[in-house]
Amino acid sequence: MPALFRAPSTLLAAGGALLLVGAALPLAGCGDDGPHPIDDVRKVSKVDPRELLERSHDERFARAFPGGQRTTPPPGMGSGSPKPAPAGWTWTTPEGWKARPKSGMREVSIEVPGEPPADLAVFVLPPSGMLDNVNRWRRQMGLGQVAEAALAGMAYEHRGEKAILVDLRGAYEGSGRKDRFLGLLKMHAGRLLSVKFVGPEDLVTANEQKFHAFLKSLAPQSGGASPHGGSPHGGSAHGGGAPGTPPVGDEGGLKGRLTWDTPAGWASIASASGQRIATFRIDGAPDIEVRINSLKGDGGGLQMIGRMWANMAGQTPPTEEELAALETISVLGREAVIFEFAGKRPVERGGEPVDVLLLGLMCTLDSETLFVRIIGEASAVAPQKAAFLSLCKSLRMKE
Repeated sequence: MPALFRAPSTLLAAGGALLLVGAALPLAGCGDDGPHPIDDVRKVSKVDPRELLERSHDERFARAFPGGQRTTPPPGMGSGSPKPAPAGWTWTTPEGWKARPKSGMREVSIEVPGEPPADLAVFVLPPSGMLDNVNRWRRQMGLGQVAEAALAGMAYEHRGEKAILVDLRGAYEGSGRKDRFLGLLKMHAGRLLSVKFVGPEDLVTANEQKFHAFLKSLAPQSGGASPHGGSPHGGSAHGGGAPGTPPVGDEGGLKGRLTWDTPAGWASIASASGQRIATFRIDGAPDIEVRINSLKGDGGGLQMIGRMWANMAGQTPPTEEELAALETISVLGREAVIFEFAGKRPVERGGEPVDVLLLGLMCTLDSETLFVRIIGEASAVAPQKAAFLSLCKSLRMKE
């Protein structure tokens, strides 16, 4: 007897959850006495994709390993659960060191004068494994990987919390010289604090005591304005405007309040999406679409956006150093970052991979984050880069 099948009923429950009801869904199997009804009811919960990105490896794959069997996360995948970011950091810049404006994901950026200079950077990142980060730093110094047991010899205490202190010698990112790398890693308030001090070995060694004095001064902010960052959140690299900058992105939202100068050869088309502010088509490139949209809050954060856009262009996710070095421009009185990813991927499902280029802008405002993006075949997108940047720089609030 052939199997009997009837499409299950589909019900939409409160909150958008999907209920599949298959009470009358008889299927016959080999050797059965006859059809058996399936009366299982399952509820598919809605999950914010940004939450999934910060879940641990074990949390993501718990159902695949019944009984709580743990697995080893692949490199770069964290083991902590999502928690709020700390409220920023305070520190004292050692004498003779030169504080620089924050860029990318850097909470702190300092130059130590020399020929060439040394660089100190502080990052506050989503949780990830200590060993993965140590071995990533070792690779940057041209060194081999170490096993978990080696971490015991790096134990350190920072402000009463367990930490790891790394001291490496090698050639940083193939510099061809003798470099030294001092780094600190620790978990604080559910986030990974990462401090790196790298440069010519003689220069770093001469400033080693100042580095430890800096670590001693580095403390989570309890509230109020930071003397170094300008905001209670440590002066988020792309969220804070200059003193006196009026709030942008308030409860009214950007949609309907934002205006711009449309580049020559571009045409604005109707946008149906609630989050979409504008959509453009380009003359001679009918498959290319430029979009402006916004999301509430931080939009998922710089790291998540970089990972997502890199994947769209067939590229590997950017490292924290690459994110920190992103080009920035001024948009709406804020510092915005420019992404550029070139890679290969099929433009059509099942098609052959082609060269693609993605250009993107991310600007974090007071209560929402603004995005501008263009992606398509590199031969069509590359000639539009100047127009894309011109559009971004022209963004402003209506008077």
